[in-house]
Amino acid sequence: MLACGPGRRRGFLNLVAALAGALACATASAQAFPNRPIRLIIPFAPGGGTDVSGRVAAHYISEKLGVTLVVENRIGGSGAVALEYVSKAAPDGYTLLFSSPDATTSMPLIRKNLPFDVQKDFIPLVQTGTADFVFAVNPKVPVTTIEELIALAKAKPGMLRYSSAGNGTTLHVMGEMLKYRTGIDMVHVPYKSGGQAAIDTAAGHVEVISTALLVINNQIKSGQLRPLVISSAQRSTILPELPTMTERGFANFVATSWFGVFAPKGLPQPLVMKLSDDIAAAASTPEFRARMTATAMNPHVLVREDFARYIARERENWREVIEAVKISAE
Repeated sequence: MLACGPGRRRGFLNLVAALAGALACATASAQAFPNRPIRLIIPFAPGGGTDVSGRVAAHYISEKLGVTLVVENRIGGSGAVALEYVSKAAPDGYTLLFSSPDATTSMPLIRKNLPFDVQKDFIPLVQTGTADFVFAVNPKVPVTTIEELIALAKAKPGMLRYSSAGNGTTLHVMGEMLKYRTGIDMVHVPYKSGGQAAIDTAAGHVEVISTALLVINNQIKSGQLRPLVISSAQRSTILPELPTMTERGFANFVATSWFGVFAPKGLPQPLVMKLSDDIAAAASTPEFRARMTATAMNPHVLVREDFARYIARERENWREVIEAVKISAE
């Protein structure tokens, strides 16, 4: 039986008091938070899918929290520059990451010796939505279906170029998967953002683009780009006439993007709860959902552990594809 004299009791009571004090301080801090602007770091250049989605989310999250969200694009390394920056930020809730699978899933599987661990150095707070991927072409390319594109690429090996948002992104992986599954030879042309890739493809500098529908929705409407196929499991509500890869005979060729908010590790649990609950509430409003739909995104909210489990499943799915394709970020 453990002895418990007066000295031990005093020590135990002091420990309890200290823990209670720390909890009270953390709770008070969460209640006072936020009292100044929050920086929302986006890993890619303006105009891409992550940037567009992040700026939409920032508007409604700012309204919910009652402070300004300052959107800051930190580009480079297919997202690695931004993730390293956030991983080293103070875990006080005033520096957050808004990311997609490009930076948090595919890139860490491809790039080696990163100065952070994406699974250990970030806390998934809230997924705010998803987006459909598409293959599209410049209208001067004489194809209207994915089958015709494949036939053209086989007739002219190495002559067609496809653009993506950068080396190591999911869009790069998707393009390489198409090549792997069909035996075609197309040249990958990486850009710093999906927006820049779309501009050059629409201008005819590149023939094909692997991208998110939300990035090129306006160019599709204006006739600057011609969509061929969508890679989501179901047809898009934005372009319901566009067939899926599965419908075109490509079994298990399903890929979508997602977007969400992360905090650096070490964020106190009361702040984790407050931020995730408030962001989820903002992302669940009819106004936010309508804005997402209007910009060719799909509202889809997952919070904390559910978001983390979703990312884990996605990571394994992309790992399987990357290993099959033997893709390199170089």
